[in-house]
Amino acid sequence: MAQNARKVWVIGLDGATYKVLDPLMEKGAMPNLKKFLTQGVRGPLQSCFPPVSCPAWFSYSTGKNPDKLGMYGWESIDEKNQEIRFNSYTYLNSKEFWDYLGYAGLKCGVINIPLHFPPRKINGYMVCGMQASELQDYTYPPELKAELKKRFDYRPDSKYRARWDSKKFLKDAKTLFKMRFDASFWLLEKVDFLHTTIFRIDEVQHYFWGGPEVEEAWKFIDTQLGRVLNMDIDIILMSDHGFGPADRGFNLNTWLEREGYLTLNKNQTGQVLRKVGLNRQRLQRMAKKYDILPLLKKITPTAIQNRIVDDDGSVSQVRREALIDWKKSKVLALGEYGVFLFDEKIKKPLKEELLNIEDEDGKKIFKWVKECLEVYGYEPINCPKVMFSPDNNYRILTALGNPELYSSGEGIWKASHRMDGLFAARGPGFKKNTVIEDASLVDLAPTILGMFQVPIPEDMDGNFLFDAFSAEPKDLEARIKTQRSDEISIKKAIGKLSGI
Repeated sequence: MAQNARKVWVIGLDGATYKVLDPLMEKGAMPNLKKFLTQGVRGPLQSCFPPVSCPAWFSYSTGKNPDKLGMYGWESIDEKNQEIRFNSYTYLNSKEFWDYLGYAGLKCGVINIPLHFPPRKINGYMVCGMQASELQDYTYPPELKAELKKRFDYRPDSKYRARWDSKKFLKDAKTLFKMRFDASFWLLEKVDFLHTTIFRIDEVQHYFWGGPEVEEAWKFIDTQLGRVLNMDIDIILMSDHGFGPADRGFNLNTWLEREGYLTLNKNQTGQVLRKVGLNRQRLQRMAKKYDILPLLKKITPTAIQNRIVDDDGSVSQVRREALIDWKKSKVLALGEYGVFLFDEKIKKPLKEELLNIEDEDGKKIFKWVKECLEVYGYEPINCPKVMFSPDNNYRILTALGNPELYSSGEGIWKASHRMDGLFAARGPGFKKNTVIEDASLVDLAPTILGMFQVPIPEDMDGNFLFDAFSAEPKDLEARIKTQRSDEISIKKAIGKLSGI
């Protein structure tokens, strides 16, 4: 049984980066964050690769890199069954660190991690994030949903999207931010460990990068952070990834189709609908306006739903299998960082061709192109065989059927993810006014387990962040080594958790 007299609260600020927050603090726009940092520890937090919300939030919660999770983006390919799979919570193959805390008798609360749905039983409370709707059961225990609604008018996600209605989205985002903090302060009284994610700030940065909207949103979050400054508990601020400019899109599947690597079936239905002014964005806006989205999905045949195009003529929804000629295609790009190969012989020439692609101005599209073997040291299951990192402010787009090679302008993100996220911590256990280097996203799970003196599983990739703590490093190291070698306790924990 863990011995603990303190609480730990992790506040996840999705997409937070010092590249944005340092200038805001310097101009006086975020005084509470600035004070928080002087009270504790700060430093960059290296994300996993790829630096995408899925798998990044799972890397945080499990202490494992994507190769052990088998997730390299929001989607994976099941080539045998010719399916594109959405990487949901259902497919997570590892325990999360709050499972181990729960086995040790510690109560945990987990609020608004975007990948969490459906909710599952833990020793405490779980409130799911963006993948849930108000019509579904999105909490554990189930009765928590009604309690949150009664106390805070709580809901799991925004009513708007930045692309559809920017003013209403920004106003609603602030409502959500405060809602998350209000629910967290209430739940904090009931648990030993609490995690809270502030998620829609990610969307704000994607669409409004460089604009006053980003500063406005962060200033509002700063007012909420002011509520934690006098708390005598250990508080960690972290982000799943960083951010940087990416205002130009390169449609990789369009290029692969032009070069003969990818073959698509004709989408005549989608193009006919587009000609009469019906595309996915317009239909979604209309359905939202008249509150008929669930009904529209119910009465529209799946075959038609799969062929409705976006406003640029492409199909970007998950179920795109019908558009792919699986027998003739040699590759398919998914997400922003990888290409799945159906023909191993083309791996080497494809790598070279991708690396040499230049735009009309002679600028490279890709910073580097590697085999997954070069990225992870071996070839994990379900890994894209060719992986890459975009260059020159390009974002890699992988919708199908887009007639244009490049995308820019309205509706295209102005920024995308980077590897350099944010770490900050303050409280009784942490050093004060200290900068640390080399912290990684996967280090947080073992660090939090170590803080509660709970054994750290051997298969976690991260390490305890000794440099962040005020205790003697030798004492910390001796304690963590003892926990790492305690295989019997770890096996008992895993066995116990399998029954939760």
